[in-house]
Amino acid sequence: MKPVRFTKHAHENIQKRELDISVVENTIENPDYIVDIGHSRKILMKIYNDTVLDQKMLARVIIEEGNDELVVVTAYKTSQLLKYMREAKK
Repeated sequence: MKPVRFTKHAHENIQKRELDISVVENTIENPDYIVDIGHSRKILMKIYNDTVLDQKMLARVIIEEGNDELVVVTAYKTSQLLKYMREAKK
């Protein structure tokens, strides 16, 4: 796997939305679903159990794939699994 770099915006969103960095890393390494949104960008998604909220959540990590690295543009979590699963493919 290519090296991963986080943008400042991604770091800020991860902290602001209280998304555990290990969930982000796991989503990048082993996504449940991938949506190609063009221009070398993809949305990687993973369903996980949020221990703080005690419920199933969906992690969404938007990456831009370069020749030498993956750049995490932003990342967040949502409880609206069905809404986002419609656009996803395994």
